[in-house]
Amino acid sequence: MNSGFPAFPATEPSLRCPLCDHTEVPTPFWDERDTPLNGTLSSRYFRCSRCSLVFLYPLPTREFLSSKYNLDYDYKLFLENERFKREQARHRLNAITGLLNHRPGGPRLLIDLGCGHGFFLHEASVKGWSGIGVETSDQPRGYATNTLGLKVLSTEFDRQQFEGECADAVTLWHVIEHIPDPMETIGHIRSVLKPGGVLAIACPNISSVSAKITKHEWLWLGFPFHLYQFSPKSLRTLLEKEGFEVKKIVTHETYDSNSLPVLLLWHYGTHIARSLGLRKVRHGATTSEGDKEISIYHPGGFSLSPLQLMAWLLRLVGNALSILCFPFIYASWKAGYGTEVEIYAVKKASHDLGTIRI
Repeated sequence: MNSGFPAFPATEPSLRCPLCDHTEVPTPFWDERDTPLNGTLSSRYFRCSRCSLVFLYPLPTREFLSSKYNLDYDYKLFLENERFKREQARHRLNAITGLLNHRPGGPRLLIDLGCGHGFFLHEASVKGWSGIGVETSDQPRGYATNTLGLKVLSTEFDRQQFEGECADAVTLWHVIEHIPDPMETIGHIRSVLKPGGVLAIACPNISSVSAKITKHEWLWLGFPFHLYQFSPKSLRTLLEKEGFEVKKIVTHETYDSNSLPVLLLWHYGTHIARSLGLRKVRHGATTSEGDKEISIYHPGGFSLSPLQLMAWLLRLVGNALSILCFPFIYASWKAGYGTEVEIYAVKKASHDLGTIRI
């Protein structure tokens, strides 16, 4: 099993891809994002020219990431979008159930890794699933257990927590890009899935039109929380290498960037705000001078009404353009260029590591 990044120094001109072991990773990807994370070292994104995986190297320390999650990760956004997340969960559950319909009935076990506030897990329980969540962050786990009454483990996922091949489905909704060693994790998932069990993953799509246009300012870059940036191609490579048969891959937009025109107008609107001398700071924060936060992404964050008006106008124009451009946007989704990628795969009865599609 590939255990992630090899022990190369950060100055080594040739790195080994942690997914396909390709050694020709010529240049940093979006080197504008050079940021000191590990003391004196600088972490950068690199793209593998073979499997298209984009990965952060060297990895931030666990201590650094833990402190960043506690200080800067916006969990409130998930609660604000509960209604959408539940509707999305029902659609995803239908996709999973469709792949299991040929199997005998009875109680089914679902494991949701990085379950967050538990909306997906709760919707699964409503449909008769027996569910277990895994969530290391205190705030969302507390909501899932205390408010929704779900069973959620507080430690990182490990196959030793489960008895053999016990699960009918395992899900990772916007989780795999956060995991330090996704290859090892997928291997552990395979060991707890029953033969024919379903693995479902969703994450940002680094091959999307929005990522190609906005580059290092892409809204879904998630630096430094996203240690990996996947494409449909690299996700397929990962799952097939670990003994899964890919059944379905779809791309589309996300609730944060509900259309490509809105996302792009927001992107260029940010530059307009900066040219006016405005600064974007953490949501709910104040500057050292005591001014309220200013954020092009959250119109309510503007302290000046003219700028509020500009932000809402951008969204209005973006939504209008979305209607006009929908045929082209839909075609980009079908071609694999949507902002979010979802992949559904089933565990093969026999594991053949020699068959990898690149």
